[in-house]
Amino acid sequence: SIATLKDPEKARPLRQAKVDLLVRLNRRDEIEQELKALVADFPKRGYARDLAGFYAATGRPELAEQALTEAAAADPENLEIKLALAQFQAPFARDDAKAEQTLKDFVAGSPDDLRLPILLGQFYESRQRPDEARALYQGVIERSSRSPESLEARNRLGALAMDKDDRADARALFE
Repeated sequence: SIATLKDPEKARPLRQAKVDLLVRLNRRDEIEQELKALVADFPKRGYARDLAGFYAATGRPELAEQALTEAAAADPENLEIKLALAQFQAPFARDDAKAEQTLKDFVAGSPDDLRLPILLGQFYESRQRPDEARALYQGVIERSSRSPESLEARNRLGALAMDKDDRADARALFE
């Protein structure tokens, strides 16, 4: 209906369907245009990840990283987009140092968000750097012993202790 076309939120499902159709038809220029328009019209809906995925799939990782960087700047409270950016940088840009620095910058830029040190800790775990991960998880627990993030940090510390086969240390975390 005409009302659907005038209300961007009501038109959003139609626009998503259009992107799906364009993908099936392999009309890359139009896919890119429509995804960019969706990112502009709905910056908090995750379309930046879709646009980045499109760029990565079409061999343009620098544009993928740019789309995620702009989305993270536009929505600094969006943890998922920050994680997407850091996750993209390591395998696609093949730059662990850049991914690490991105996560460190996010932690420094949002010092009260305890989810971010956990993400950085998980990054360290994935890179076989458990001591750095442990330090971050301990810091989360010290700052907020009763938060959901603290429980996550305890779980991560427990997993790290079990990896070392240190059951006493793991048990002590939950007593």
